[in-house]
Amino acid sequence: MTSPQQEKFAVALRVPSREPPPGQLKHAQPRNEYWGFVTDPPRLGELQGKRIDLYLHQQALDTSTPAGRAMFQMLGVFAEFERSMIQERVKSGLARARAKGVTLGRRKVHPKVEGRIRDLASSGMGKLKIGKTLGVGTSVVQRVLAV
Repeated sequence: MTSPQQEKFAVALRVPSREPPPGQLKHAQPRNEYWGFVTDPPRLGELQGKRIDLYLHQQALDTSTPAGRAMFQMLGVFAEFERSMIQERVKSGLARARAKGVTLGRRKVHPKVEGRIRDLASSGMGKLKIGKTLGVGTSVVQRVLAV
């Protein structure tokens, strides 16, 4: 069972593009009690930049103590390591696919279809109608006409 605070935090985490209200961090100063949600690492960096300590109750992590700061930094190191491992696996997977001859990326539009798109556009037909007529998406039509 989750408490209302945990539910609010979960909702805040599910919406990473949510910006804090204007001036939310403006009043956060050292030695002032501050309650708010920090949903992304740049916000944590802002708090650290203002020399504001962080206390995570559920994890019993307090950055005002040397042990808490060390633990917080170790968590950052492990997160960075995990990200590096993911990048390495993706790169090796792409290299393996290339070695097998797998074609990566978007398929090329056939030159005849490109010519037909340009012809129909020059005759005044709209992009949506061109796409429906030729059986391609409007994004394909837009991309061909942009070149």
